[in-house]
Amino acid sequence: MKSKVKEIDLLKDSVRKERQGFISIVESIVKNTFTNRYGNGFVGIKIFGSMATELAIESSDVDLVVTGINSIQGRDPQYGGGKN
Repeated sequence: MKSKVKEIDLLKDSVRKERQGFISIVESIVKNTFTNRYGNGFVGIKIFGSMATELAIESSDVDLVVTGINSIQGRDPQYGGGKN
C-alpha cells in the first residue's frame, strides 16, 4: 500500500511540474502581450480551482484568470472605442 501511495505522489509531482511549466509560459505570454498596452504594472495570472487547492488529478484542467488589465473598452478601435 505504501508503495502505491508513493507512486501516486511521484505522479502528482510530475504532473504538477509539467503544469507549472505550462503556467509559466502562459504568464510570460500574457505579460508580454498586455502589460505595455493595457497594463497597470501588475498584469499577471492567478491560478484557481483544483490546481490552487492542490486537489488536481492527472486529468484535471488548469484554471487561470488574467489580472491587472485596465478596461480596454473605449480605448481600442478593435473593441468599439478610440480613434479609427
